[in-house]
Amino acid sequence: MNTPALPNKSDAPSEPTGQVQPKMERALRAVAALRDGRLADAEKHIAAIEESSAIDRAWKRYLEGRLMSARGGFESAEAPLRQAAALAVELGLSLPHDAGERNGDACEGTLNAGAFRLAAAAYEALGLALRRQDRPAEAYSAHLIAGRLREEHGTFEEQWESAISLGLSAELARDAQKSEMWFRKALAIAERTTEKPAEKGAIAWTHLSALLADSARYEEAVAAARAARDLWLKHDSGALEAVRADVHLAHTLIRLCEALVGTGASQAGDAARKAISLLEPAGEALSAFGPRAADDSARCNELVDFAHRLLATCQG
Repeated sequence: MNTPALPNKSDAPSEPTGQVQPKMERALRAVAALRDGRLADAEKHIAAIEESSAIDRAWKRYLEGRLMSARGGFESAEAPLRQAAALAVELGLSLPHDAGERNGDACEGTLNAGAFRLAAAAYEALGLALRRQDRPAEAYSAHLIAGRLREEHGTFEEQWESAISLGLSAELARDAQKSEMWFRKALAIAERTTEKPAEKGAIAWTHLSALLADSARYEEAVAAARAARDLWLKHDSGALEAVRADVHLAHTLIRLCEALVGTGASQAGDAARKAISLLEPAGEALSAFGPRAADDSARCNELVDFAHRLLATCQG
């Protein structure tokens, strides 16, 4: 009896708070348009950015790469993202550590730190483009450079994003030990962030739970899924993500039940019953979210049917 497949794992959130921001108006508008999915507007604003300084050129290349990735051109995005990273690193190395802002054309913070934070953002975006091409080793290397730069110059929000990305790339490369290390590091960093720390912690716990379940460490996976659910409820109990956390915990309990069902252990039936007790109200809650939760509703229905069959097997 096979557990219904998990949906594709999502990547780290596209625009975590605390990210480096440009000072140029056109670049700021392009960033906002990319965040909102207004790609035609983003293209217009990027084209209008004047390359009057090194930081302007770096931002323009970075945003061009982001736009290509947003349109699915991950291979095409590599060149401008690498150029942006190289330009920003060169600028950061050429400036004194405490170089101040000048003429309003820099990133927020000092010119030095701003340039390195932009380089890190370019490497982060490059890693995502590589991961989408199923090149996890190269993606891990790019994310690692981003992470190291952010440890030195970035915000905790940026460091958290890199830790999640490193965990995902390591998982894709089938290196569970490194993946677990980075997800646990993301958990620690989440507590130090200033924007939505509970949400960030919940995301890290969810990724860790899935990794532990894939490693057949089911009881640990259930504990991690419960921690994720608790944080989602703390962050916003009425949000769709809170209901998804119920479904994820139920799915993890089902996987525990599957592992125990042939052993005769009473915990198998208990896990199935707990899963059902989560899934049935979750199905009702998901219906309130309408079309945007249609896939979640279908998955929930599939899982509850499967949990009932598992329970019948345990009782038979």
